[in-house]
Amino acid sequence: MSQPQQPEPSLRALANLVQRAAPWLLALGSWIFGGLIAFNLIVLTAMVNIRPPDTPILIAMTAFACALPLNLTGLVLLRVIQDMREIGLHDLSVQAFQEAGFPAIEAHLRGPAERQARNERGLRLSLAYCFAIAAITICLTSIGFAAALWHVEWWISAALGGAVVLCAAVVALVAAHFVAAPPE
Repeated sequence: MSQPQQPEPSLRALANLVQRAAPWLLALGSWIFGGLIAFNLIVLTAMVNIRPPDTPILIAMTAFACALPLNLTGLVLLRVIQDMREIGLHDLSVQAFQEAGFPAIEAHLRGPAERQARNERGLRLSLAYCFAIAAITICLTSIGFAAALWHVEWWISAALGGAVVLCAAVVALVAAHFVAAPPE
């Protein structure tokens, strides 16, 4: 029987980074999902009264309507992840079973190393799902906003697309310079 392969150092480093940045990622994600929910609700509410709805308005309303439940899912998922990290579910479970009279409950539970590895894997997986949900909802919100602007004039929507590409390029450049900057 062969030994399970150890992840390469870059994957271990990425896992450590996610573990250490988790509180910040959870807070940032909550702000992102909360902002998207507010924005989608405001714009969707304003568009409901537009009559007759043309193709751009129908596209915008559909995109915003699809983004809302995903945004709420992301926000709730981040909150659950944060609460599960703070509550100490294992210790709480052991205490509850001991108080209920279960003898030697700790012998039936996973050891600390196995539990920590499982928790870290769960955190990485949960944050990956949240990132995927955020990417989808940002795309849906962008499509909805572009379609709403298309309703006014098509070229305004095209200008928005150009501005988004420019902003993404600026963020990528800043990130690349930040990562490539020599240590002081």
